[in-house]
Parts: sequence; structure tokens; C-alpha cells
Amino acid sequence: MVQQDILTPLAELLQEYSEPWIPSMTDLGETAPREVDPMTNTFVQATHLLWNLCECSEEALSVFNRKGLVHVLLHHVDPSTWGHTLALAVAECLLCVSENNPTISSVLLPSADSLVLFVSRPADSAVDLRFASTIAGLLLNISYCTTSGNNFQLVLKILSTVLETDTLSLVNHYAGVTAIVDSKFCTAPQDLEHLILAQQLALEILSNLCCPEGFQFYAYEVYSVFRT
Repeated sequence: MVQQDILTPLAELLQEYSEPWIPSMTDLGETAPREVDPMTNTFVQATHLLWNLCECSEEALSVFNRKGLVHVLLHHVDPSTWGHTLALAVAECLLCVSENNPTISSVLLPSADSLVLFVSRPADSAVDLRFASTIAGLLLNISYCTTSGNNFQLVLKILSTVLETDTLSLVNHYAGVTAIVDSKFCTAPQDLEHLILAQQLALEILSNLCCPEGFQFYAYEVYSVFRT
């Protein structure tokens, strides 16, 4: 795709979202029907494609930096404005492109105080946990959190919350193996997916925190296999 110059029209498409626009509807983690909210769906699909390309191509990452697409994505990171589906796609793409990328880090750091608020808020749903975990990884990637700082404690707290969720019991309940479990999270398939992916990412974050190389996500490829 990179060799076929898919990046030029993709970048132009995303740059169109620099202009003010309002989504037809927000969501609770579910993808809206394309005919109901075509602009949001197009943005989400374009962001997923951009994530895929940047994950496997240095050339794509270079175009991302050069075109300033980080500014477009950063503008759409608040789920209360844009819905969880769109904001999560943005957060996951930013997590990917921020790895070992000083250009992106320099753009994101001035907004880090706002980003950390997404980690400190109570997680009332499975998609909230997944989103907060992704933002936590992003903050670590751009070296915003130090091990002695309060923000680092917020990161550890959200990771702890993610990992203490008994997803196995939730899956068994969904499959009809066990009775209703004591959990504030639903057992709908989408919620279970959000929880499992959040736990996987939390484990990757903790693994990278404990390695000599620091906070960078060199094992992030596994996560992309399971994304929606």
C-alpha cells in the first residue's frame, strides 16, 4: 500500500478533518452504522489504516510526521466529544506512532496535562478501561511520567484496576457456564473484548516498565492482531 502511494490520499482525507465538524452521534464503544454517521466511520477506518501503515513502514511514519497528522488526531482524542469508537482509534494510533519518535513526543508533551485526565477519571465501562490504558501507554511513550511522580502513580492505578478484573469469570458467565458474577462490567461480547485487550496492553506496559530499555513498546505488534 505504501508503494502504491496510498499515503497521499489518506493524509489528505484526514487533513480534511482539521476543519470544524460535529459527529452525528456519540457512542458507548459501539460502531455507528455507516449510513447514520458516515464522517465518523470514515475517520475511524482511515485512522485504523494509518495505524496499520505506520506500524509496519518507516516511510509511512515519516509521512505522518511530515504532514503533521498528529495535530489532527490529537484534536479528536476526547471520547466525550467524539465518542469512544473514534477516540479509541485515535489513542491507539498515537500510541503506535509515539514509540521512539521524538518529533511526535515534542508535539504531544504540551498536551500531556490534559491527556493524563483521561487516566485519572473513574472507568465506568470496559471501553473506558481500554481507552485509559491506551492513554497511559502513550504518556509513558512520550516520557511524561517519572517513577517518582504522581502521574506515574495514576498510571499504576489504572493498570491495577484493569488487571484485577476477573475476565475469566465474565467469559464463563457469557458462555452460560457460571451464574452472574459480581462485576460492574457487562458480559456483552464487545465489553469482554475491551477488557481482554485492556489487560493485554496493561501486561505489555508493565513488562516494558521492568526492562532496561525503558518505556518503549517494542512488543506492541501482538496487540494489533486483536484490535477491532
